[in-house]
Amino acid sequence: MYLTYTEWSELYGGKKFESAENEYIKFKRLPFDHCCITMAAFDVPYSDLEGNIYDLEPLIAFLQTFKVNPVTGKPTKDTKNFIKLKFHKNADGEYHCPALFKPFTKNSHIVAVAPTGNVFCWEAIEQLNIKAKNWKDLVDD
Repeated sequence: MYLTYTEWSELYGGKKFESAENEYIKFKRLPFDHCCITMAAFDVPYSDLEGNIYDLEPLIAFLQTFKVNPVTGKPTKDTKNFIKLKFHKNADGEYHCPALFKPFTKNSHIVAVAPTGNVFCWEAIEQLNIKAKNWKDLVDD
């Protein structure tokens, strides 16, 4: 007996196609300028070594209560394991890379330098640090 593609997919357990809207609702990426705890825009940004960004006040409250990293669950007692980030804003109030002056978008590859906390786009680090073999911070050094 022969089954057509339509019979198989609609009647007998083939893959059910979902609309693109349902796929979008299932997973939505948190914007880069939002806290992982409150899911609201941050005022004083801090980051863990995995790259998760938090606002300072909710982070301190969470650490005092649970003594673990909010995302990874690793034991952490204070904010010493977190990096204070320095985002730069342009004249329009948007966050941008201080080296190339490119505004950050939801698809930007954003990099933070751990010792200083300065935040750059990946293109700036790649062009001005890695390819040039200049291992200094682009803003502070």
